Amino acid sequence: MNRDGEWRHTPFLIARLCVIGLLLWALGQHQYSYYVLLRWAVTACALWVAWVAFETQQELNSASVAFGAVAILFNPVFPIYLSREIWRLVDIGVAALFAASLSNKWIGRRSLKGHSR
Repeated sequence: MNRDGEWRHTPFLIARLCVIGLLLWALGQHQYSYYVLLRWAVTACALWVAWVAFETQQELNSASVAFGAVAILFNPVFPIYLSREIWRLVDIGVAALFAASLSNKWIGRRSLKGHSR
């Protein structure tokens, strides 16, 4: 933990890492309730990343649009139904998207330092 206060943003990092793990774990066979939990977790985290990306750059950008789309795709209120094979591809792609978000450069240079003014 450095003097810049990056330790305050550990929950943002942990949330994204957990969602990556949940998405990769979803490649196996699970009960339906796991996939409902996955939808809630991915939607919440995607909205968080989209908000941080928008807030740091003060404009609509590729990260906020991409994670907004992920939130729509995974939303648990009005679920989108796809085949298991398609969901596996989506899960891998979205896990990669969240992994890319771990780099400050994509969601905004100030993303880890400036999103909670």
